Amino acid sequence: MGQNYSQLKQKERDQIAIYRSKGLSFSEIGKMLGRKGSTISREYNRNITEEGGYLPSEA
Repeated sequence: MGQNYSQLKQKERDQIAIYRSKGLSFSEIGKMLGRKGSTISREYNRNITEEGGYLPSEA
């Protein structure tokens, strides 16, 4: 019925930053973290700086 939702942990956010810096796609990162690519994309885009960098510590 309802969606099963859990927030990303800080470790996952740190891994997103590392994997993106290595050029991995959101879907590739999602598979590695056991999450949907859309979840990774939303997280990344919500916490991107004006310069285009991702700050996992600010999330």
